[in-house]
Amino acid sequence: MEKKYTIVKTIKVQAAHKLDLPYVSACTRLHGHQWKIKVSVSAYSLNEDGMVIDFEIIKGIVNRLDHNYINDVINSSKEKEEYDNPTAENIADYLIDELNQGLLSLSNSPWVEKIEVWETENNKVIVEICK
Repeated sequence: MEKKYTIVKTIKVQAAHKLDLPYVSACTRLHGHQWKIKVSVSAYSLNEDGMVIDFEIIKGIVNRLDHNYINDVINSSKEKEEYDNPTAENIADYLIDELNQGLLSLSNSPWVEKIEVWETENNKVIVEICK
């Protein structure tokens, strides 16, 4: 019987952004949100400490956004231009890439399976990794 272990960490961060949109929108002005970010990380085995990963790994990466201007954070070390417009979808993609980069060296080969990014209580994006 093969097992898959999944841990889930939910973090709230305060951060501002503005979008570059080809239509009139309040979102093109600088504004902030209390973002809620839920990250699911999976692995088929546990590490030497008996974990998928330490929850602090997720917290450290997601908290890069906290009390910051997201446009600067996701574009400061960017290699991909798809982060240029910090929509909830692009923020999710950025976090997946950053988290997976941080997981590469771990012996049990964990990966980000799913991320949910709430911009408001009523608006969120879900990105699931299809393996």
